Amino acid sequence: MRWRRGPVVRILRKRGDASLSLLQRAWVVVVVMGLLLSACQIEEIEPVGSGSAEESSSAGVEREARLAAANRGLEWLLDHADEMPPGWAPFFLLRLHRITSDVETASRIERVLRDDSAPSRRFPLPDYLGHPKLLRSPGLMSVLFELRRRKAVGEPYEAQAEVVRKLFESRGKKFWPRVHFTQRIVYLHQFRELGWRTPFEFEELVGQVEMSAKSRQWRGGTQDQPTLYAITHLILVEGRYFREYVDPEPYKAMIPFLLLSLKRLTSEGLGGERELDISAEILATLALIQYPDSDLTRQARRQLVAAQNPDGSWGDGEGVTAGRVHATLVAVWATMVLPSEFRPDPDLAIRP
Repeated sequence: MRWRRGPVVRILRKRGDASLSLLQRAWVVVVVMGLLLSACQIEEIEPVGSGSAEESSSAGVEREARLAAANRGLEWLLDHADEMPPGWAPFFLLRLHRITSDVETASRIERVLRDDSAPSRRFPLPDYLGHPKLLRSPGLMSVLFELRRRKAVGEPYEAQAEVVRKLFESRGKKFWPRVHFTQRIVYLHQFRELGWRTPFEFEELVGQVEMSAKSRQWRGGTQDQPTLYAITHLILVEGRYFREYVDPEPYKAMIPFLLLSLKRLTSEGLGGERELDISAEILATLALIQYPDSDLTRQARRQLVAAQNPDGSWGDGEGVTAGRVHATLVAVWATMVLPSEFRPDPDLAIRP
């Protein structure tokens, strides 16, 4: 039982005041005790672990279901690593490696990561790296992924990286205003990983996203998804995509928006890939800031498990599309039980 600080009745006496009568003193004691007892009834909390056997059994079944779904999704991603969009596989699989607590699964991910022969694992760098048209190319992010891959495995990358860095530096004033919040956050992460000076501070982006969230007429629907993705990516990038847990304090003003949106999404059902994708990202980022589980998050997770495709993937359509790969990745994050400490990245350097 936790005692709540309620109103305190104080009888102040100045020097020279007459003493209180016994009747007055008794009345004060009765009032104070009544207030304290009332407060205790309001704040009475069941001790941890006092749930019924039925509730404990239900929680165990739910945990098994979410882990089974996560494992099936992870298997799908591993089986189709060679078919992912160019440049995605190494870093998507590393993020899964960090959150798995199973040694055998981690070893399998490492084997797939080290099999660098598949064409889809690489992104052929274009011959116009220093041309401004690269900044308008849909393959720009893949270029950065490829530079990071080469850095990780010990392949030459410095000369090409310097060309791209100088292009950003010379054209940044025209480029950055066209980039929305979420992409800015991801670019900042890429710059950090490549060891480049970032064009803006992370705290600056946190303030901008928080201001955007507070200024909206928040409904929690699809119209709010750009801001939602910005919030989730702030948390993912601060945690370096599951290298470490994140302090929730800087995001305390944004968490209510995540919860409101999750409530709206679950009330309408996760009918499409977009709704499924953002719901999974919200669940994953709440876990990354170690936000306590609740009826809302459990309900959202149950809907996510129910939305899994028969082949283990999540998302719409057939085949290995970018949408299905991303939806499956974030759904695995959301259904996996995160370990107390994340697994360190394996050494991927290629040695003779």
